[in-house]
Amino acid sequence: MFKTLSMSILDTGKSSASPIDFATSYKSLLPATLPDTIFLIVVESQKFVEFARLCNQEIPNTSTPKLLQYLFPAYFCQQAANYCDQGFLVKEILQCSLNNYLDFQSDHVTVSDVHYFAQWQLALVMEQLQLPWQQVEEALIKAGQYNQVRGEAYKYIVQHHKERGDLGIAYMYSTIAKEQFYGKYSPATMKWFADPSYYNWKTLNYHFSICAKLGNNQEAAETFNELWIYSQRHPEEFSEEQLQNIYKNQKAFQQ
Repeated sequence: MFKTLSMSILDTGKSSASPIDFATSYKSLLPATLPDTIFLIVVESQKFVEFARLCNQEIPNTSTPKLLQYLFPAYFCQQAANYCDQGFLVKEILQCSLNNYLDFQSDHVTVSDVHYFAQWQLALVMEQLQLPWQQVEEALIKAGQYNQVRGEAYKYIVQHHKERGDLGIAYMYSTIAKEQFYGKYSPATMKWFADPSYYNWKTLNYHFSICAKLGNNQEAAETFNELWIYSQRHPEEFSEEQLQNIYKNQKAFQQ
């Protein structure tokens, strides 16, 4: 059931509302226990400014208020939890985030970049709430139902298994990610917090690192060679530290 709002950007036509106006308009959807100081911190954050911009772009394509009714409190609470230092408040805010993401995703099965984003973030909130990893991983994989060309959810799965030392599983997912997402960045279909570098070169970097740790030296060398060529053609896409790390591996792995 939709909550009653005192103001609606959809109704008033404020398709280019500022982040502060946007957030203030829908503040009633947030938990009453959320401190004003945290509200202001989130509103001024770069991530929320980008979120507000994307919502303003999405509004003309939205036939229901579901985008704002559920996605706004879901994302806002997810970000607010990062600034809370009280355990009980963090859990309450994260649970509010999860509930709203679930409501936003309910009964939606069509391809949609915004729903890919919501499913991906939903899974991250589940992990923050310390739900079993199997459930988190299933939620991340499900994101692909909404946009099969997006890979950020897969990236998180690879990172998780790599950090835990589950290299065999990390290799399996990294292989899939490299085949499906490498070199396939598409701004037209990837608008909601897409990471171009993941498609352009980070899929290679993850796969190279995992292959090297597993001792798959031939595959590591082949993958590194692709990474090296891209880094030489597009050095502007790398930080100085990232380039230095690539140079360190040049002698050992470049073919």
